[in-house]
Amino acid sequence: MAADDIRVGKRNILIIIAILAIFNIACLLVLIAFPSLLPSVANWLPRRGAPDPVERVVITQPEPAPEPEPDPEPAPEPVIVDPGVPERRVVETHTVRRGDTFYELAGEYWGYPKVWPDLYILNRDAYHDPDYISPGDQISIYNPIGNPAALTPSQTEAMLKAHVDTYKVYRSLGDHSLERGLQSGNQWLIQRGRVRINKAHWLLYSGTRFDRGFLDAYADQIDERDLRVVRGYLQRFGHPELNDELIAK
Repeated sequence: MAADDIRVGKRNILIIIAILAIFNIACLLVLIAFPSLLPSVANWLPRRGAPDPVERVVITQPEPAPEPEPDPEPAPEPVIVDPGVPERRVVETHTVRRGDTFYELAGEYWGYPKVWPDLYILNRDAYHDPDYISPGDQISIYNPIGNPAALTPSQTEAMLKAHVDTYKVYRSLGDHSLERGLQSGNQWLIQRGRVRINKAHWLLYSGTRFDRGFLDAYADQIDERDLRVVRGYLQRFGHPELNDELIAK
């Protein structure tokens, strides 16, 4: 049995070899008859020794970002020209009525009573005491120094000077009356002097509405005692507002 199996195995092998030979001869004859099939067949066959093609990856560098445009230069600030203090001229003459004061006349003609020291100083030659004007007196009304709510630096300086000059008048009148009263024992003169000095204090306080540095700027022209009093007012009440009692004209 073993010998028979061997013979059968050999016969099967020979049959397979013959079939493969016939197949190869048939393929060769087909390729000879049809040479156009050679490229197609070549693609089926594995390539020996030739490496698989490597796909090239091209790494491109990103383009540099454009440089930012420089910030535009800021527009130059407009140059504000200070027109200065206008030439003061008399535009009207007011005949004093009972109860008139420089304070009320400044409000009536200039629209803001707090600028009354300017009106008084313009009429100072005719009125020694700012508190005493009588019915029938003539008050010269000048063109205003400027818009009280928007005074220029030079106009503000002129307004502050009018306040300092009027303060000096009140201080002088108060000192004179107080001295006479103390010498004579006259209580009315003493009280009158104190009232004038108190008005001098409040006038300085009112002037700070136009410039909060008013007291420091004119400290050399103000009595040290008065400076202490007025600075105490500022600590207690704060700075006065500019627009209180401002009347549209």
